[in-house]
Amino acid sequence: FLRWGVLSKTGILPGVYGDEMMALREAVVPYLQRALANRRAARVQGSEEAALAGRRREDRVCDYAWVLISTILGRPVALPEDPVYRDPQIREFDLWLSRRR
Repeated sequence: FLRWGVLSKTGILPGVYGDEMMALREAVVPYLQRALANRRAARVQGSEEAALAGRRREDRVCDYAWVLISTILGRPVALPEDPVYRDPQIREFDLWLSRRR
């Protein structure tokens, strides 16, 4: 997932794929929204520092999708360290996106 980007507490530093998704703007949102339900671990390879931070935060596919969509839509995001606190925010965000259509 390093090619998607590196997650931080306040957003994402996009990688190659992240930049491409950001360039597609709202056209990519429906595809990323499907990933909001994917709780699979997002393995980061390449940067040892990014990999350690991702393991410490237990980054998942849904976290990347949430942060990317939020960034594309210009919505602020605060990424809690513990996934237990991220899950309710991701569910609420998914509902908001569904109502928005």
